[in-house]
Amino acid sequence: MRKAQHIVLYIVISVLAVGCGGRENGRALQQSDTLYTAEVAMEVFNQDPGRALVIIDSALLVGNVDDDLATMLKAKIYSQSNKAQQLDTAQQMLEGLMESDFVKDPDKREVVLDLLVSTTRLRDDYEQCLRWATEKADLCREQGNKTEALRTEAEIGVILVELGEEKEGVERLNGVIASLEGQRGTDETDACIIAIRRKILVLKKLDRIDEVIPLAKHLIEIIGDYREHYEQYTDNSYRMPTDKEEVEGYCDYYTAQANGYLAYAYAALGDTKQAGHYLKIYEKSDYGSSLYGRENIAPTWCLLGNYDKMLATYDEVTAQMGDDTVNLDYAKMLRDRAIAAKA
Repeated sequence: MRKAQHIVLYIVISVLAVGCGGRENGRALQQSDTLYTAEVAMEVFNQDPGRALVIIDSALLVGNVDDDLATMLKAKIYSQSNKAQQLDTAQQMLEGLMESDFVKDPDKREVVLDLLVSTTRLRDDYEQCLRWATEKADLCREQGNKTEALRTEAEIGVILVELGEEKEGVERLNGVIASLEGQRGTDETDACIIAIRRKILVLKKLDRIDEVIPLAKHLIEIIGDYREHYEQYTDNSYRMPTDKEEVEGYCDYYTAQANGYLAYAYAALGDTKQAGHYLKIYEKSDYGSSLYGRENIAPTWCLLGNYDKMLATYDEVTAQMGDDTVNLDYAKMLRDRAIAAKA
């Protein structure tokens, strides 16, 4: 879930909107111009990134956004792509912003750094990812935002593992989790959940599967406590839920992921009974039944020999990829397809 990042982006957009026009070359804006705003573009970009890009260009033309904001918004959209060329473009645009006056404001700088971290991670450019993540963590500490600094430290832990610094990376993640556990704040709890998820993914990568099970169960306990006592998790962060329905959706999403981790771990360890138990729970969830959720659980199906489900899901995913097959997801799918073919 990238909801938090979207909210940060809306905050920056709101700040910038005050000074981003209202007139274009002396021309008073027309009523139709209100269709072309940063807010409208960000509302539609997940469903239709092409339309969002058109809206941004139109907003720039009528003076609703300035050049720098338009660049950041376009980079945001490109950074969500699985196409290598668009990710390259996003990184170039964001690095250009880092050299501009746009990032003299700390809030804007943090958003640009956050986008750089996510973009370089998707490009598997871990050295650059470490550079930008370190700068973001330092900036957050300077601004007194300890929780966001810890979020970024967790990201750094994963990056260190990818760079071969496995011990230091796991220790960094352990330190973040220890700093966040037990705090009764929505922001801190969310950061703790993310850090635990990242550690689980690291443990899977390092083939320390037996350590995944107790950690995933602990994650479910944390989410369960938050679900039951969310009224006590109060703070002034923008991550505070607005209603019980939002809490339920949040908890269902992360609980489903935790059940997916358990299903994979038990399957990898050869315990098909427990793997099947958690897999059923996962598949009944909204997340587990989505295409993205099915793609993420497909390696578990592969371990359990359920190749039909795996192959059907991979066919859907590759159809969406089009001709962009130079990426890690496609490589993983080829590996699993080879296993199915051999079986």
